[in-house]
Amino acid sequence: MIMLSARLYFLLLVAVHAQLPVGTVTTTLAEVADGVFFQAFTNESVTEILVNAKNFVLSREAWSVYNVDNPYRLTRDILIRSAFETAGQLDFQFLSGKVLVGQGVTVTLENLVVRNIRKLGGFSLDFFGG
Repeated sequence: MIMLSARLYFLLLVAVHAQLPVGTVTTTLAEVADGVFFQAFTNESVTEILVNAKNFVLSREAWSVYNVDNPYRLTRDILIRSAFETAGQLDFQFLSGKVLVGQGVTVTLENLVVRNIRKLGGFSLDFFGG
């Protein structure tokens, strides 16, 4: 298990800035409880998540409510992107079977380097099923 220092917690701020589209959520460093990415991802009104941390690690605890037998059912298109010009990192912590992507739904990862997404070789992403 990866332990984060007290300074490396994440906060999601609902974007009300004029340059961000409605339904956008921004992630940033702050001293708050972990699992906020999960809250944004599972909020049906959020269509874009802007990762504002250079090295973002998904929370195992937050995603523990979903598994292969009971995945989160994603029914909307979602864009997850880095706020930086150079790619940010998104660490999936080898989590698997957490999200079932619905028919015709698109998950877009933009300007992100994904880490720890597969335990074994292959072409799919363990976190997502479809």
